[in-house]
Amino acid sequence: MSTEPAMAPDGEAVPTIEDTVGERIAMHGSARAALAAAVLEIAELHRMLAMTMPAVSYGFSRGWHHNR
Repeated sequence: MSTEPAMAPDGEAVPTIEDTVGERIAMHGSARAALAAAVLEIAELHRMLAMTMPAVSYGFSRGWHHNR
């Protein structure tokens, strides 16, 4: 595994998962609060995805969301 940071196409360093988790914990004050915020964000993303699924045709999505 490389110790050099990953680079985005525009040349900027891509933050590691560890960096992102550390920032989230610092932002929320505790790991529990950061996890709760992440769970709420995921729930919102699932809600938004559920709203868009009927608008996407079966052919365009190649049926991936119609299997549920």
